[in-house]
Amino acid sequence: MRTIEIVAKNLKFYRQQRGLTQEELASKAYTSASYISRIERMVANPSIESLDSIAMALGLSPAELFRIDEVDILPEQYDEFRHLRGISSTMEPWRKSLFLRVVSSTLNALRDWKPVE
Repeated sequence: MRTIEIVAKNLKFYRQQRGLTQEELASKAYTSASYISRIERMVANPSIESLDSIAMALGLSPAELFRIDEVDILPEQYDEFRHLRGISSTMEPWRKSLFLRVVSSTLNALRDWKPVE
């Protein structure tokens, strides 16, 4: 996955997880809603300064916008994922990475699953 895609998905995820509209986040980050939208759609390539302002407005460190272990998790899945991430905190780094990828993939599969009628 490309870095711009990771940032776009994380930005949208954290914004929605906090219940913010693009307009509300833009106001807090001293930027425009159209710029937030362009970042989320991978049209704009944000500067480090912009990412820093956006991360602060979301209550994050800028590095959290580059994390790959929470990409594609729906807002309603965040609490479950956070709990599982806590369980993994005592694991060796390579096991933790593998564990989190499996959990993420499983949650995504469950999100897309539709029962047979």
